[in-house]
Amino acid sequence: MFDPSSNAQHIVECGENADTPLLAFFKANQLLDATGQLARTLTYQEFPEQFVLKSLKHNPQSKTWHLRHSGFAVGRMIYIGPTAGEKFYLRTLLMVTQGPKSFDDLRTVDGTLCESFHEACLKRGLLEDDGEWLICLQDAAEIQTGSQLRHLFATLLLFCAPAEPKKLWLQFREKICDDLHHKLYELGRTSVGENEVYDFGLHLIDNILGDSGHSLSDFPSMPHPIYDWSDTINNRLISQQLNYDHQSETIMAHQFMKSMNSGQQHAFDKICQSVFCKEGKLFFIYGFGGCGKTYLYEALCHALRAEGIIIICVASTGLACLLLPGGQTAHSAFKIPIDTLDVDSICSIPKESLRADLLRSAEAIIFDECLMTHRHCYTSPLL
Repeated sequence: MFDPSSNAQHIVECGENADTPLLAFFKANQLLDATGQLARTLTYQEFPEQFVLKSLKHNPQSKTWHLRHSGFAVGRMIYIGPTAGEKFYLRTLLMVTQGPKSFDDLRTVDGTLCESFHEACLKRGLLEDDGEWLICLQDAAEIQTGSQLRHLFATLLLFCAPAEPKKLWLQFREKICDDLHHKLYELGRTSVGENEVYDFGLHLIDNILGDSGHSLSDFPSMPHPIYDWSDTINNRLISQQLNYDHQSETIMAHQFMKSMNSGQQHAFDKICQSVFCKEGKLFFIYGFGGCGKTYLYEALCHALRAEGIIIICVASTGLACLLLPGGQTAHSAFKIPIDTLDVDSICSIPKESLRADLLRSAEAIIFDECLMTHRHCYTSPLL
């Protein structure tokens, strides 16, 4: 809170230099006099019994603790549920730790600085073990499907506050995701590895938590999905375009790049720069038959798909599109009219269709033998 008639710079400085009650508690524990010795014998919750919180005259937003000379007060800390993540573990430590001088000091156990408040709680034995939830998942894994196990795991995260949810996930993820390989196959993702299946499982668990207003980010020790699977679930066309093994594509891209000539390398670098920097440029590759245009196209496809980028490969004829990785005819990809093509022709792609979403998601398009296509494909509002 601030006085709107005050100087703006003064308001900013006061806000930056303000000490909250917790920061003032840390500073009180840093004192070397008798006040500091008394402060270091108390937890944050016990502090109001011996100290009183006052605002500074020159900066009302900043707080400081002073010795209590009369009266009595009971410390009351705001309730924070286990699903609040690190805030819950910070509160837990404050209730039992005497005399912490900083957040790092609060996370230090036996001289070792922990990476998180959750880890500090574990090392101090403040959290119960997960034996009960381990047995629960073991029994359920024998009779329940992967979908049921995912809902059960999400329920454990939300309402049971497991101490080490990551360990439970690593131990049971094979059972939790046992149906996802087939599910991805049905969605058009036939080339997926084990790690991708587990990543998809994390995405589905995150969606289940989202129905209750939470996410995996509320549980710091849990891994998070790396890939965005939302398009895979909702759009089979996008799923098909993402159905490439990134490792294999990377290997193929390196093999193609090793044997490029100077002209191919120059074009490759310019096109990749445009795609990666989202410059949206148009490139026209011209050359006689056999000079290596298709070779360049293949190298681009492998390099971009290795990065998870959607690139649509089309050609004016069926024979030409067979030479491109994942190629198809332009008429099929863009729904170009075949019988009646004139200056007023349009592509029959509804704005809310799956194909429209695919075109919006694509970051590059290769159109081979484009000059073999009727001129109205470019002079009319087709593409």
